[in-house]
Amino acid sequence: MLFHSYTFLFLFLPLAWAGFYACNGILGRRAGRAWLLGASLVFYAWWNPIHLPLLLGSVVVNFWLARAVGDERREASVRKRLMVLGVVANVGALAWFKYLDFVLRSTLGTLGYEVEPTGIMIPLAISFFTFQQIAYIVDAYKEPGRARSFMDYALFVTFFPQLVAGPIVHHSELMPQIAGVEPYRARMSNLSIGMTMFILGLFKKVVIADEIAQWPDAIFGAAGRGDAPTTIQAWIGMLGFTMQVYFDFSGYSDMAIGLARMFGIRLPMNFDSPLKATGISEFWRRWHMTLSRFLKQYVYVPLGGGRAGRARGYMNLVITMLVSGLWHGAAWTFVAFGLLHGIYLVIQQIWSRRFRLKPDAPQWRRTFRCAWARLLTFMAFAFSLILFRSSSFEGAWLMLKGVVGAGASEGSGVVSVDQTRALIWIGSAWIIAWTMPNVQEFMRRWSPALDWSPSRTKWRFWTLQVAYPAWGPNPLWAVPLVAMLVWSVLSLDRVAIFVYWQF
Repeated sequence: MLFHSYTFLFLFLPLAWAGFYACNGILGRRAGRAWLLGASLVFYAWWNPIHLPLLLGSVVVNFWLARAVGDERREASVRKRLMVLGVVANVGALAWFKYLDFVLRSTLGTLGYEVEPTGIMIPLAISFFTFQQIAYIVDAYKEPGRARSFMDYALFVTFFPQLVAGPIVHHSELMPQIAGVEPYRARMSNLSIGMTMFILGLFKKVVIADEIAQWPDAIFGAAGRGDAPTTIQAWIGMLGFTMQVYFDFSGYSDMAIGLARMFGIRLPMNFDSPLKATGISEFWRRWHMTLSRFLKQYVYVPLGGGRAGRARGYMNLVITMLVSGLWHGAAWTFVAFGLLHGIYLVIQQIWSRRFRLKPDAPQWRRTFRCAWARLLTFMAFAFSLILFRSSSFEGAWLMLKGVVGAGASEGSGVVSVDQTRALIWIGSAWIIAWTMPNVQEFMRRWSPALDWSPSRTKWRFWTLQVAYPAWGPNPLWAVPLVAMLVWSVLSLDRVAIFVYWQF
């Protein structure tokens, strides 16, 4: 079931919300939790019911393992072995469903054997709920004796706003809220804040991302079939997909946070205007923030981080980003995407050490360097998305040739693209991403996301400073939000899945 579908908007969501608070008021908080858990399972099964037993089995097995790992009465060596078993089992299940075909093609296929697809369907959201449960098991080993009820744990894993595409919620963020009192009190403030965030995210996805998607879909699709794009088409494809994936995934994250807030629950922030970053490391602290946090805590730090010297630290960065690339998809293009970002991070660290700006540097130099760094970071990310979006290295190579000016000659491109309209939409989206506040900044007075505090309330361009507008529950904001909702609903006839749902 898609967030941007008639079924979800006009049937599932009203029933889930009304049933949750009705159960709380009539039968108590436990019944409310049971209702929300049942609604989350229905939401997941709507996509493909055959994978519901897998999700339930994963929840039951991981809960049992976490209880055993966190049992202080067991010896530390036994608990450690159980923790390793839990991590290996989760990674093994993820590898079986998501990477088996990739491994067989990469090994037997290169040896000349004909490899038929296994036909194994990738369960929806397996990457997301696997990472959440790995973190729970590892933390149960580090901090034993903190057992939770099964219902709280099951709801933590399956809570429908964040189940299928994140944010990747840490158990310490969600489970105390589930066990608390706030979610079970129906407050109009939570409903209005949540609906506002949801409408803004819906508009970003349906009106902006899906409108732009038509051009990169056509151009990358043609390149995947071996048809070289022209230079302008290659740039439209690259920049178009950059803006598409930004508004698609940030829109989903806003919708997820908004939906959770309707139920009185705060999810962590997952996007913080990453296209405004002035370096790749800052970019990854702003883009898919909960994934970056997981990779740092459970991959980079256990590898040793930067504690074992610069060379080892660089290697750990590259390994971590390779894991990120593989997490995004089972293809060598995703591996190359992760490797490229690992190299980006190493280059940035070396550059930052050797070319630091002096403390007494004039303001104009700081401003110029910031603007140049932001543009360079944006272009480096856009360039890497050629690998992310392409279905093969051959298609990526054709796109790359087009970007550097060695593509098909003008007038000979196979794809028919309304270049003027495409450039207007892509340019407008780029201006919005670079100059306007994000949803959390826009709603900063109302603590929109968990543990978030506003760090930027003004837009600065050279010496000009303009205060960001701040949302409030009044008719001044209600009118444009209703208009955005109507525009979004009228655009639902071209429903497309979220980019990150494939992960």
